[in-house]
Amino acid sequence: MSPHAESPLPPSRSRLWQQLLLGVLVFGLAILGLDIPDRIEKGILAQEAIRALDAMRRPLLEIHRLDLGPSRAHPEQYRLALEALEGRMEAYHRTGAFDPSLARQIREFETGLRKWLALREEASSGPAVLPSSMREEKHAFLTVLDLLAKGEAPIHEAIDKGQKAEKLLLLLSVLLAAYAVILFQLFERRWSRVLAAREQDLEATLNSIGDAVIATDTEGRVTRMNPVAERLTGWTLADARGRPLEEVFHIVNAETGAEVESPVAKVLREGQVVGLANHTQLISRKGDRFQIADSGAPVFGHDGSIRGVILVFRDVTGEYSLRREVEEQARRLSTMIQSALDAVIIADEEGRILEWNPSAEAIFGWSSEDIQGRYLHETIIPPDLRQAHLDGLARMREGQPGRILGKRIETRGLRSNGTEFPLELT
Repeated sequence: MSPHAESPLPPSRSRLWQQLLLGVLVFGLAILGLDIPDRIEKGILAQEAIRALDAMRRPLLEIHRLDLGPSRAHPEQYRLALEALEGRMEAYHRTGAFDPSLARQIREFETGLRKWLALREEASSGPAVLPSSMREEKHAFLTVLDLLAKGEAPIHEAIDKGQKAEKLLLLLSVLLAAYAVILFQLFERRWSRVLAAREQDLEATLNSIGDAVIATDTEGRVTRMNPVAERLTGWTLADARGRPLEEVFHIVNAETGAEVESPVAKVLREGQVVGLANHTQLISRKGDRFQIADSGAPVFGHDGSIRGVILVFRDVTGEYSLRREVEEQARRLSTMIQSALDAVIIADEEGRILEWNPSAEAIFGWSSEDIQGRYLHETIIPPDLRQAHLDGLARMREGQPGRILGKRIETRGLRSNGTEFPLELT
């Protein structure tokens, strides 16, 4: 990844919801613009109306089959059929009210129905049924059937429109669902690109760090390592991923060889940054040993819970060896100073006494405990030589060459009892 490449910006959730809301808004406007709810509702009402229309035919045919005239044999059957016809006429009016043109045709049908029934009553009231009355009644009956049939056209038209509106609603719903799915897929795809870019950035950052870095999950299993950690532990990330840290990061006390507690376990237990104890040694997979210094830190999630641990360590084998060498040299120098027959005094640039060996104690009469931390000019330099001594220290602090450095001179010293004595100074 180029160091100058910019990571893609994460997609905005608010932007996603805005686009989804826009789709819902367009969906709603399309439904209202195409009058889909009203068409579906009228289609449902039309289905009730067609059932009411079909129900009209049976009582009509039953009445038509009954004989005309005063001698008709089934007055009770006629009464029941007429009551059924009245009830179904009322239902037909109620269900057909959704369409003005259908309501008008229903009224025309009812007018024709009343005329036909009046003709039947008139023909049945006389002493005999005339042929002309029978023809007129039959014509009126056919007219009623024709008027009833005319109501089917607007009803079927409304049913057809309702069914088409339902199909259109289903299509629009599918389109809205597809739009939402595409939006979420694009959102997830962009997030995937962002996460991939962040992963690359993180990997590049880890790989460029000079210290070794190991990341674990909350169970102490390795999830990530940088090349420095791979080199020191002897494990590749591919081999180490998912393994317990103790298996990959094997540490012991350099002086005792005892196992050292995993810093990850301590971080998970205490929930804070921890460091390794001194003299910690890492044993690599190949058996190489490295003196290391490290620290472990918890990784917190948005909810404040620990999501894992980051372990950062570095190879301090060279520094450790150098420090041990310096300490050994200092120990040897101290031994030499303490065993020297001549008085050996070490002071800082201010003239404050730091080291005072046994020979100095014998010569000057000051014990090491009493004189350490005190100044040369206050203790062992005679009063008449003190200013020259202080001037010499000042020149040394300014970087000027000293007059007695590297030379052997004869001068005078001052004992703890105040007596002066000759001495040779180097």
